[in-house]
Amino acid sequence: MKSIIIQFPPKPQFNFSPPKPANDNFKLFGNGGGSSKQGFDVNLGGAAKVWESQNGRNQLFGTGTYSQHLGGPYGNSRPNVGGGATFIHKFG
Repeated sequence: MKSIIIQFPPKPQFNFSPPKPANDNFKLFGNGGGSSKQGFDVNLGGAAKVWESQNGRNQLFGTGTYSQHLGGPYGNSRPNVGGGATFIHKFG
């Protein structure tokens, strides 16, 4: 009589660390939500690297945002648009 041995692998290991972005020079983000009765909110934004020092410790980003409420009992809101700059210095 032959015996069959079945071996199960140990518990699987999961790595949930997010992947590193391929390009750190430009970021785009957005969100929104709502309902057909209350209307919808839309938010968009972005940032782009416009300058970096030779040693990489100083960076300057240009930023922009857009938001608006659409629909609902009071109708559409006026668009809200903004822009700015972010300076980053890495100590150490």
